[in-house]
Amino acid sequence: MSLFMYAGVFERDLLRLVPDAQVLAMDFSPGAIHLAKQRAAEAGLQIEYRVEDLNEVKIEPHTF
Repeated sequence: MSLFMYAGVFERDLLRLVPDAQVLAMDFSPGAIHLAKQRAAEAGLQIEYRVEDLNEVKIEPHTF
C-alpha cells in the first residue's frame, strides 16, 4: 500500500474543520506534494504546499 494515498489528507481535513485557517504543508517528496496539490485543487481548498527537507527548512521567526 502506497503512502501517496494519504497525500494531503490531514491538511484537507483541517480546512474542512476550520475553513478560515491558513495551511502550509511540507514534504520532502515532490510526488507527494504534487498529488496533495491536485487533491486540494479538486476539493476547492487553498493550501500552500512546499517541497522541503525538514532537517534543513528555514522558517522566518514569528511566522507561526
